[in-house]
Amino acid sequence: MWGLEQWRAERDRLTIAVRADGTVTGQLNGHPMVSFPLPSGDRVTFTASAVASADYPSGTKVAVLYRMDVPSEAVIDRPGARRARHALPALAAIALMAFGGYLSWYARNYDARRSQ
Repeated sequence: MWGLEQWRAERDRLTIAVRADGTVTGQLNGHPMVSFPLPSGDRVTFTASAVASADYPSGTKVAVLYRMDVPSEAVIDRPGARRARHALPALAAIALMAFGGYLSWYARNYDARRSQ
């Protein structure tokens, strides 16, 4: 249920987000600094704290997501990370259910062998 709620919240955030093309302009404390233009022509620069600088050297073109009312809180759009964030809890739940099924099957067979 938690994963489903996270997916819904992410979808809501993406519906109000605006996309832009940004460029990594440098590094600050091991994180890339990204600059992108607003529709008004102004340029916004932000430090992407959720990614490592090794993944984004200076001059790299990146997709940026931001809210129109707070463009300084922009983030680098990483669809693969977004999908993994929702897929991993689902896979963990399936693995846990499979383990529980195996455990109950083993316990049933163990009891059947002992009663013979």
